[in-house]
Amino acid sequence: MSYNFLGFDNGWFGNNFEEYMLLWYIGDKERFQKEIERKSLFQKLFKSFLPELKISAIINKVIGFDLVNNQGTNVLEKIFDILEDEKNRKTITEHLKSIYKKGRKSGKYFEHIEKDWGKTTLSDVDKNDLEGKLITVEGNLIHRSSVVQYSKNTNSQFSKANFEWLLSDFPPHGLTSKNERFKGDVLILSEDKGFTAAFSNYLPFCLPISWYPFVRITGFYSSSKQSVNGYPSLSIVLTEYRPPKNLNAVLPNITNFLTRELKNKNYLKESEDFELFAYLIPILFQKANLTPELAESDLSNLLKKYRDVLGANIPNKLISFYDNLP
Repeated sequence: MSYNFLGFDNGWFGNNFEEYMLLWYIGDKERFQKEIERKSLFQKLFKSFLPELKISAIINKVIGFDLVNNQGTNVLEKIFDILEDEKNRKTITEHLKSIYKKGRKSGKYFEHIEKDWGKTTLSDVDKNDLEGKLITVEGNLIHRSSVVQYSKNTNSQFSKANFEWLLSDFPPHGLTSKNERFKGDVLILSEDKGFTAAFSNYLPFCLPISWYPFVRITGFYSSSKQSVNGYPSLSIVLTEYRPPKNLNAVLPNITNFLTRELKNKNYLKESEDFELFAYLIPILFQKANLTPELAESDLSNLLKKYRDVLGANIPNKLISFYDNLP
């Protein structure tokens, strides 16, 4: 099977997401602090956060946020407010574009992990050249617990490993031997202590869903030879993701789309695409801070019909959502 996911980046699935925005947490403090001190582009980025502070103060306050003891909250709340402002988001986006443009030219920006995508991928480069370097990789954000349903071999390896999240070119149900495009290449994400616990109820690191489609991680690369997990890894320094659009704005089109597809499959003919749809409403509800019990009757009945057709192929992580529809 090809697992092409034709509506993924754009079309029926991808069109329900905004452009990339920056998550307000910055990790891997010590190494990134050194990087900021010598990289003018990153200095400009942080000046766009808090221009009234010196770069050293920004480093100490922003990166010094303690996830475990919840210190530095006021500074992070200020940054979050800044990011919510459209003008500031555009400023930050422009700085990041400059960084990524330079990264593409220097071979430190990758849109995919595995080969067979027609673009420069992480698999194409000499990993020795990347060791310890700050790079950026786009991909699907997957919690390791969601893999067991689709790949026993991969899950066996992951269950013994010391990590929570990984990046892949495919959603969880694409990490299977049935997918001829999946060669087994993933990128393990190393995180600061307390990271998953702190973000477990927030997109994109939401554990009840355990997958997010559009994520861009900037961090320090470590080859499989240097990794205790046997896979190459990337520390989580900067995280960007494409947030879902407003639920009320996209829901009418989604319900009309699903109604048509249940009558006569067109865009969801392939089983992997039909299964992919299962994530869409839970992600939108999470962004809107809604539980499945609050779904209106028409939507609930439609999703129940979809759930019945999907049957045993429903992602295990989403069973609770669909079971709790009114």
